[in-house]
Amino acid sequence: MQKKHFLTLFILTGGLAFPWACSNNSNPTSPAPTSTFTAVPTNWAGYTNTPTPTSTPTNLNGYTSTFTYTTTSTPTGTNTPTGPTATFTNTPTFTPTVTYTNTVTPYPSPVPYNIQGGPSVEFPNGVAYSPSSSYLYVAEGDGQSVSMVQIFNSGLGAVTTLTAYGSTTFGDPSGVAVNSAGSTFYVVDSINNAVYGFTSNGTAAVSWATWTGGAVNAFSHPERIAVTTIAPNDYIYVADRDNNTVEEFSLAVTTSGAAVSYVNQWNSGSIAFFIPSAVALDGSNNLYVADAGNDLVQIFNGSSWSSWPTDVSYLTDTDIWGIAVDGNQNVYTADTYNNQVEIFSKSGVLESAWTGPSGGSTFVSPDGVALTGTGSNYNIWVSDYENGPVSTGTLTEFAP
Repeated sequence: MQKKHFLTLFILTGGLAFPWACSNNSNPTSPAPTSTFTAVPTNWAGYTNTPTPTSTPTNLNGYTSTFTYTTTSTPTGTNTPTGPTATFTNTPTFTPTVTYTNTVTPYPSPVPYNIQGGPSVEFPNGVAYSPSSSYLYVAEGDGQSVSMVQIFNSGLGAVTTLTAYGSTTFGDPSGVAVNSAGSTFYVVDSINNAVYGFTSNGTAAVSWATWTGGAVNAFSHPERIAVTTIAPNDYIYVADRDNNTVEEFSLAVTTSGAAVSYVNQWNSGSIAFFIPSAVALDGSNNLYVADAGNDLVQIFNGSSWSSWPTDVSYLTDTDIWGIAVDGNQNVYTADTYNNQVEIFSKSGVLESAWTGPSGGSTFVSPDGVALTGTGSNYNIWVSDYENGPVSTGTLTEFAP
């Protein structure tokens, strides 16, 4: 039998290799190529699922997050000949489209310390506490029939009730603050457009409605007030709602009486104020402004402003009308729109939120917040403008 000699020639045509056999015999016909396809798996077995985003969203400190993923994929492949029969293998690659939902579970609510709400109040707005006297001050008013400031002692017994500054009847006491010595407390009246100062026993001491200096020089619906003492003066800050400003005044008490001086005025922090609704100070005298129209807390450290949003995580359209700061610079907000009280870190991370006493009625219109205690152990007083008998308010204390 004649021995055959073969020469193999590869010709690349259209990306395919065709083997040709050369011998003394006629050239055979090239085999027809066939292909097989490896289908896309119906699950993620053997593949890496990398969802987007890969990390928990910000502003969820202290919360748990549950992600729900949905995936779609489009296979793409490369055809590679594997032998004389030109078998093609498809290697799928995945480009997943990932959607997610995030469910947050807030910290447990603070323990209700006084479920009954403490003393009897009607339409409470701002609330303040004096560590030196252990007195609790509540500004109450509906702009019509209720206009007063009530003072309670540490046992929640009534000390006194004020309905006027001298011969001037209150219009709508909306905010109250007390200096560190407990010697003077201040009431801001949103209808009379004035600030009134009283001694600790309720004696009228000083009042003002206008001043010299600043872009505006008269109050227009002021809402809340804060005070700090830098001896020998008190420094008073007013959230002036309709002027969209915050004013600072100093008050010097002398043997001849009290003298009020204009110090400063801001119409913007990081951005222009829009309905500044409340003010508070921390132990370093940083100024915190609840900017209700912008959904911000704006902070002044004495030289510059910063801010962070109160619309975070699951909160939307916050409406902050009360603000307080503890010794650890945690920020407490009375959120009227969301019917709850929130606690933020100084940087704006939402740490806790609750909607009323455990086992009790929920907040309807929380309007003011004040802290009692020292160090890191604070009780929290919340004034709820409408959550009470016949749509009047309540005052509730919560343990930390």
